[in-house]
Amino acid sequence: MSPDPLQLAYENKSILITGALGYVGSALIQRLSGYDCQIFMASRHGGIGDWSGKSTKARLESVAGDVSSRIFWQSALETSGADIVFHFAAQNSVYAAAKNPESDFAANVLPIINLYLKNNYKDQNFGKLFSYSTMINNATMIVATFLFGLLMDFDYNWYRIVYPFLGILSVVSIVLLSYIRVDIIHTVIKVPFKIALVNSIKNSFQILKSNKAYRDFEIGFMLYGFAWMTCFTIVPKFYSEILFLNNTAVAFYKNFYYAIAIISLPFFGRYLSKIDPRKFAVLSFSFMLLTILFLALTEYIPFYFEFRTIKVYYMLIASNLMYGLFAGSMPLIWGIGSAYFCKVNETADYQAVHLSLVGVRAGFAPIIGIILLQAYNYSVTFSAGMVALLIAIIYMKYSQRIASKS
Repeated sequence: MSPDPLQLAYENKSILITGALGYVGSALIQRLSGYDCQIFMASRHGGIGDWSGKSTKARLESVAGDVSSRIFWQSALETSGADIVFHFAAQNSVYAAAKNPESDFAANVLPIINLYLKNNYKDQNFGKLFSYSTMINNATMIVATFLFGLLMDFDYNWYRIVYPFLGILSVVSIVLLSYIRVDIIHTVIKVPFKIALVNSIKNSFQILKSNKAYRDFEIGFMLYGFAWMTCFTIVPKFYSEILFLNNTAVAFYKNFYYAIAIISLPFFGRYLSKIDPRKFAVLSFSFMLLTILFLALTEYIPFYFEFRTIKVYYMLIASNLMYGLFAGSMPLIWGIGSAYFCKVNETADYQAVHLSLVGVRAGFAPIIGIILLQAYNYSVTFSAGMVALLIAIIYMKYSQRIASKS
């Protein structure tokens, strides 16, 4: 008797099926249920439908999510480790397609594109190319920071020339960005500014309300941002009052962590493409926590050696090493992390929410840092930042663990 070709093809395989609760998906599961395989049933709201409680040789698991979302394919393919994917989820109404072609494209075409990219490229270019551009930026910063430090030590009034020059360069950079061609269809909706502002605020709250994974991501970032802005507002004062660093020394430490960031950026760019952004954020937050810890310890373990006019503190070297790793990871998750939680056409809205929340914490966190310093001391201020980061790390790990189980 010849072996069953289907059994040979699907036995001991991990199979991901989208639209698993639909007519075609259900029929396929019925056919495969007699084989020793792992079937991941993907649908918008999850669950295994009528299969609950039934005894099958195949092992059935539920995967919930929107197939047109980039984060769904990243999570589903990583969770299932799928050897085979059957994509049956679709919008099948001709009338709905004619009425809203854009929505039909998002439902029927984007999932195939995302599946192809995730399965073949796993978003490597998404993080990798961004890391390269950030690496070039940091390399430029090394040279500029060192030269600026030398100029400031030579004559403090050099800032009167340098700052206006940087302003001009900023305008030039925006002009250069405007020349980058983006082949997308722009839909112009003319509404009064007040209505547009109200709608934007409502949309932001709706995004945070409806997308729990993204909401958790932003809660973690709010805690991180509070820690960073609270502590680093007082760092220049700490450098001058406690460590007695000159401008050249400050430039030396900045160039040290920029160098670490440049070396680590390509690695982090590839790493971000392979994992949940919340897990990546935990890594970056941990680097920041260690940065503040070693910085605070410099006051109590003030050992150093001198190299020309630079005081090289051992604890400050450790702090800037951690800060370099932070600077190599944070620009990636900060700049493109939001895109992992939404559809391609929603990226701008999600990043707008992200940037708006940066503005919110910028309105109070630096002030809190100054108040804590005036009321207590550097140690208390740094400790407040470390506690906020520890909470952010725990919350992000909890959010990711819950997501992996659902």
